[in-house]
Amino acid sequence: MKKVFIVFCLLFLIPVAFVYSQTKVKIDCKQNLENIYQIQVYKYKYEIVQFIHKYRSGGMFVKNDHFLNNSFELIRGCPYFEEKSKVWKGGSPVRLPISEEQEKQMEKVEWISKEEMNIFLEQLNYTPEEALIDYSDFIQNIKLEKEIYLKCIDEAIAKHSTSKKYTKKQISYYFTPPHVSVLSPLMTKLDFLKVFKEFILINDEEILPDYWRVNDFLKCNCKI
Repeated sequence: MKKVFIVFCLLFLIPVAFVYSQTKVKIDCKQNLENIYQIQVYKYKYEIVQFIHKYRSGGMFVKNDHFLNNSFELIRGCPYFEEKSKVWKGGSPVRLPISEEQEKQMEKVEWISKEEMNIFLEQLNYTPEEALIDYSDFIQNIKLEKEIYLKCIDEAIAKHSTSKKYTKKQISYYFTPPHVSVLSPLMTKLDFLKVFKEFILINDEEILPDYWRVNDFLKCNCKI
């Protein structure tokens, strides 16, 4: 009777364990995909810091530059200065009424000085070298679970490749520099997964490649 009871318990517990295991994998895959998309944040930070240091000598940024302020907030978690002409309403910035005199002052372009730029960089306290280390380290941590991530990517591509709603979700491959009229190239989130799988997990590259290589891969599956 005792043996029968033990067998019964085992038969009951095995399906429960299997269901729990399947649920756990699904939860992990959801988080793993979010981790992959989070790489774009590290990529943007690296590109932004490179851009700021490249033009630190002057002629690119104006006083109270919105790009510098947004970049500072992205990297440090708080703005460099408060944009008093805006308030937040419903999750979007709304312009407050300002006087004609204030409007004229805002129209005057006053470039940030080299000394002011140096102060900004001291407060930012983040170099391109440090940004690259954070970027590559985040990718390296994902590579430690390469097989799990490969499985999650393959499942996501198989599940959503025919979904119009999912394939319409797009992200910018590069950050968009200030004062440019052409936006950075866009790709679907599914294409980003394919690129990450091919270049990072299979080719074992340290960081994401230049867009011309990505574009060739997505168009004709050519790897250069």
